[in-house]
Amino acid sequence: MSGRLRICVMALAVLVATLTSGCQHSKPQENMDLIAEQIQNDLQVRPDVTKAEVTYQNTLDAYQLAFVNIDTKPGADLDALMDEGFRLVWLSRLQPLSEIQVWVSDAAQHHGDHRSAGKEDFADLTAKYGKRPV
Repeated sequence: MSGRLRICVMALAVLVATLTSGCQHSKPQENMDLIAEQIQNDLQVRPDVTKAEVTYQNTLDAYQLAFVNIDTKPGADLDALMDEGFRLVWLSRLQPLSEIQVWVSDAAQHHGDHRSAGKEDFADLTAKYGKRPV
């Protein structure tokens, strides 16, 4: 095999290895996206919710973050929905998890609330909802 052909073969092998490893890393994110979608569906079927959005990110900008945004029907109990958002994320298999952010808003009443829980709050979440399944 000539030197030039050998270099091309090695470059191709490195390219294939790089592309293949990229595919393997997307699988865990796909799994987390499916879990987030299930949490979102669980929230959206509630009669007091008009729209729910749940995302999980594990990037440099959003490190191990579960984000829940809940839009409610007028007069809904925002605290109960806030609690439900935290409970569903906490008892899910989203992992790794360093922070949970939950936003709940009643657009008709021009009222909303936001809370977040980081690792320093995880003991409180465990006491309230039980141990995480992961």
